[in-house]
Amino acid sequence: VGPYTYDPVDGQLANAAKEWDPTTGVFIQNPDTTDASNSSTALGTTISDSGVINYLNKFGEMNSGNDKSYDPVSEMYYAAIRYLKGQPAVSTYSNITTYKDGTPYHMADGFPVITSARDPMKFSCQKNFILGIGDANTHRDKNLPGNQNQNEEPAVPTEVSSDTTVNVATAIKQIATIEGITINGLTSGTTGFSGRDNSAYIAGLAYDAHTVDMRTDMAGMQTASTYWVDVEENQVLEPFKTNQYLLATKYGGFTVPAGYSPYTNTTAFPLSWWSTSGDILTTSGVNQSRPDNFFEGGNATSMRKGLSAAFSAISDANSGSSSSLSLNSTQLSDGSTIYQASYVEGSWSGALKAVGIDPVTELPLSVSSKNWTASLPAYGSRNVYTLVGTTYEAFNSANVSGNGWTPDVVNYILGDSSNEVKNGGTLRNRTTALGDVIDSQPVYVGPPSPTQFTGATFTGSGSYASFASTAKSRTPVVYVAANDGMLHGFNAATGVETYAYMPKAVRTATLNPSVLAQANYGSGINPHQYFNDGELTVAEAYVSGTWQTVLVGTTGRGATKAIYALNVTNPNAVSLMWEISGTDNPNVGQVVGKPIIAQTSHGWVVLVGNGYNSTNNKAVLLSIPLINATPTPTVYTTNNTLDNGLATPGVWIASTANFISTTAYAGDLKGNLWSFDLSAASGAGTLVFSTPGNQPITATIALGKDSSTGHLWAFFGTGKYLSIDDLSDKSVQSWYGMIVDGTLPVQQSTLVQRSIVAETEEVPADPTAKPPTLAISASRAFTEGADGDMAGKSGWYIDLVPPVAAGDPAVYQGERMLVSNQFVDGYLVGASLIPDTSDPCAPGGRGWVMALNPFTGTNPDDLFFDLNGDGVFDDSDRVKVGSTLVSGGGIGFGSLIGLPAFTGSSMFNNLNGVIEHTRINPAGGNGGRVSWREIVY
Repeated sequence: VGPYTYDPVDGQLANAAKEWDPTTGVFIQNPDTTDASNSSTALGTTISDSGVINYLNKFGEMNSGNDKSYDPVSEMYYAAIRYLKGQPAVSTYSNITTYKDGTPYHMADGFPVITSARDPMKFSCQKNFILGIGDANTHRDKNLPGNQNQNEEPAVPTEVSSDTTVNVATAIKQIATIEGITINGLTSGTTGFSGRDNSAYIAGLAYDAHTVDMRTDMAGMQTASTYWVDVEENQVLEPFKTNQYLLATKYGGFTVPAGYSPYTNTTAFPLSWWSTSGDILTTSGVNQSRPDNFFEGGNATSMRKGLSAAFSAISDANSGSSSSLSLNSTQLSDGSTIYQASYVEGSWSGALKAVGIDPVTELPLSVSSKNWTASLPAYGSRNVYTLVGTTYEAFNSANVSGNGWTPDVVNYILGDSSNEVKNGGTLRNRTTALGDVIDSQPVYVGPPSPTQFTGATFTGSGSYASFASTAKSRTPVVYVAANDGMLHGFNAATGVETYAYMPKAVRTATLNPSVLAQANYGSGINPHQYFNDGELTVAEAYVSGTWQTVLVGTTGRGATKAIYALNVTNPNAVSLMWEISGTDNPNVGQVVGKPIIAQTSHGWVVLVGNGYNSTNNKAVLLSIPLINATPTPTVYTTNNTLDNGLATPGVWIASTANFISTTAYAGDLKGNLWSFDLSAASGAGTLVFSTPGNQPITATIALGKDSSTGHLWAFFGTGKYLSIDDLSDKSVQSWYGMIVDGTLPVQQSTLVQRSIVAETEEVPADPTAKPPTLAISASRAFTEGADGDMAGKSGWYIDLVPPVAAGDPAVYQGERMLVSNQFVDGYLVGASLIPDTSDPCAPGGRGWVMALNPFTGTNPDDLFFDLNGDGVFDDSDRVKVGSTLVSGGGIGFGSLIGLPAFTGSSMFNNLNGVIEHTRINPAGGNGGRVSWREIVY
């Protein structure tokens, strides 16, 4: 309704039907002149008012007779559903040639009567919402598909009787079963749901629209969420069994788990699915939890608050995610759970969800005792800490002040909403105090593994078993960093926050999280900021003569450059070990990878590449002692190239007898791979390889030893995605595997070139085929290789260009690899990203998950991906190369950002917050034995 609209492709556009003047702020009387003119002709009277805002503001003022009396709300809601489904309007709904009171002008309330509309679904991924306002005392609203009670109803319109997309009787009976109540008015002769021959069909329609695909003509699944403001006629709030709006918002607004079956589920919904605010409805003695999408509007003040809250909730429903999923186990069992972080662009709020995994189907469970959405305690009872000067203190208004930190702002950051605009204050409105979680992967910390150091002989190893036994009953916690500036810990069983820490460097920066309280935060003049966006690592380490569970985090891509370490051995008494910032050490930059906790010959340390945009502006490796005091980092240099930075290293342990990390390998922005001798007190790294054309290396190096030759290999992909300019970069990036314990530096000429030789597009399922066909994922295949072609070679490389693009820069896609490779069942698995802003439904682009024989760079020897998802690995899962079927080496996904995997299945997070899933062949894995040392978990 404003002067401008936003198009995902074309950006900000002038709104030809704007409803208020951008200069004066005055509402325009007739913004939709075409509809007004058409209605004037149809009604035989002049209509000179139009517009959504005008209609709301002038409701009832245009009619000198009685206001409209009857409100067939379910039929009105059905009209909205038809609109979203792209179905034509029901002609009799807008037929006012006969009228009870006055003239057609009065019946139309002086506004246009709309009889047709353009299809509102422009994109398959768009979110759809229905917001209503009204009282629960509705009338005669049963003329709907599947209705069995025609009391006081006119003839069923043809458009309604022929609609087979929904059956309202079936839908409302399903709600009654789940809710455990009796819903009246379903059979002929009854007086309705709550009298007046009304129905609760709006709830059935809302449930169906929220859980069933409304548009089979579009890719993906299109649904709608329902929000309602109950005006509580006579200040009475009806309870669930007689309030169709409570039912519609609960069943049309709950969080729908993956795999949910709306017409077979009979289990009552967990509270966490539909009511997360903790609000209890007390009006009229209802005393029941408020559905998140339901709001009270019994008077002017509550109406304003209700509408404001509804629009805020709708805004917050547009979530995304760009961090990897986290698992609480490496093998599937009844207790397996994944943890997914997400954020909402615009309101910049965050969320953390736990989802149980079915060990049989390997899919997320729609109903599980493991499922929860994280919550924060009341702002005055949270355990939040920071570093004040050199003292670890509680984060509160007594300890924190200055630099924007007023008492009200401190309390706001802690969760106090009393001074938000919606409550009459001046601070920014929020639905949660948890900040956006963008790049920080959740980390599950449970009891220590009792066998982790079995057989080890290093100092302290003898007391590890006792430590693990003592800590075996500690409460599991999930840690994640958010851009409210804090590291958060959440109880892994309940999702309730247990602890938070705001680094001193974040709190004291000139631009700090106090700006989150400003009403215009997140706008063009006060844009979103990355305050604490880094990755976390947790491991057991022997520190100062005792075993401790240590968490190390970084502030990531935030302008504040910091690394911090916490002792999380006892989740009820977390303590700060140290914090180092770019102010303390000019080598500390924006560290965007996971820190490494390792034991070297110099003791337990944190190893990090210094990241990007450091004051020194060079690529160095930092080794930071794990001590309970401010440490002095050891610096391992590379060369003196400026505008450079080092990625997080991969670390090799030569022997599991002493668990001493001997060598680190890391890449820099200039495309160099370096090795560092960790036994040295400091010194320069050794150049291992230089990529042609300075392909940047920003992912952690994966290391593996070929058991057939004894050689150590490094595996990595190239490319970066650190700034907006990187979106348009189409330069060729590559995937490498090379021997790193031979002659150095490795030369490009000693690497065998492999290629992407075939790609197929996704084939959608066809349920109308005889028999119905399954969807087939996009796939790709690599060079098959030849016997002996690796003899005398130092490794392999693959340029990440599709077959049609090889040698033709005009069609290069800018495919790149940004995350570390992994070993799965003996194969090397990597994920790539192809940035693409042309598709608004895949704003992060698209990507591939690929598997190779690690030591030849060729397709897996056995079938690896279940391309058609039928659970059977056969020729239908092969890729055709010419006339030959081969084992596919890649499967396509949208907006991939992570690569956690476990036996038999892999799950991935995409930038739209959707959990992608594919089966991998548990009988495969003949890629040859691979040895590696895992430093962190």
